[in-house]
Amino acid sequence: YVSKHESSFSSLNKKLYDVSGQLRDLGARTSVLENRVTLLENQLSSTNASNSPADETVISEVIVRQARSRNLIIFNAAETDGNNEDDLSLIKFVLHSITPNIAPALVSRLGQKSNKPRPLKVTLHEPSDVFIVLKNKYKLRTSTIYSSIRISPDRTIMQRNQLRNILVKLEERKAAGESNLVMKFVKGVPTISKN
Repeated sequence: YVSKHESSFSSLNKKLYDVSGQLRDLGARTSVLENRVTLLENQLSSTNASNSPADETVISEVIVRQARSRNLIIFNAAETDGNNEDDLSLIKFVLHSITPNIAPALVSRLGQKSNKPRPLKVTLHEPSDVFIVLKNKYKLRTSTIYSSIRISPDRTIMQRNQLRNILVKLEERKAAGESNLVMKFVKGVPTISKN
């Protein structure tokens, strides 16, 4: 009877020893996993902290581009001492000479008055109208009345800086002896390519 209890006790002792070993192993694994989770949390936190301003810049840029998507900037349009109605009438004639079906929704002058005409910001009814006008603006070159007028999209500060940098690089490469280089817009992004 005693030997039977000793055998059971020995078996229980062995099982307890095995369970104790497994608990120690789980404890070590848990410690390793806790360290890895802490490391990942720290990396994620530092990534979020460093990317947060960049993300906000991108979101802000998208919002500003969306707000400007219906606008055109028109340069060299004669400025009269009259009111905004004169500018609206002029832009209607200019747009009609490019494409008869598009009319402006809003027209306003940019900047302070000076001895040369201020640019006009023209808001159209649809962003697709902007695309159509820009696609057909070449027709102004052959116009006897409006040949000096230039039209561009309403670019953000980031887009203007990007365009300026590409133009500087283009001039540098031309000065270094490369020929047949032109600036083209590929999906709205200015790039340098061979002509």
